[in-house]
Amino acid sequence: MTKKLLSCISFVLLMQLAGCGTGMDDIKNSSINVGNPPLTHKNTPEIVWKQLSPNEKNRIVGKWTKARITKITLQINMITSGSDKSYIGKEVYMIDFPTSNQSKPSNIIVFADIDTLEIIGNGLVD
Repeated sequence: MTKKLLSCISFVLLMQLAGCGTGMDDIKNSSINVGNPPLTHKNTPEIVWKQLSPNEKNRIVGKWTKARITKITLQINMITSGSDKSYIGKEVYMIDFPTSNQSKPSNIIVFADIDTLEIIGNGLVD
């Protein structure tokens, strides 16, 4: 009787453990990007800031931490002449970096591709 009871308890415990699962299948089937965080809205200003020229970086207050980011539809009247015009009419990120300038313009505006976060041009500032 003791062996049957012990066997039944063991069987029940085994079934409970098997039912809970560890989620290893989910872990195996998911992609884990170790070392390179996924491109997200949260880290976009930092990624774009790293692409700026040393001169632009020196003018920016607080590196990328004080940047404001907005998803916009790019219009021709928003960009400088050296910008990639193939993005006109498409959604892009607009990153507005404050600068240490006391006079106008007191910011740097950069446009970036939503998928790659590559800089596609600079924005006109007041």
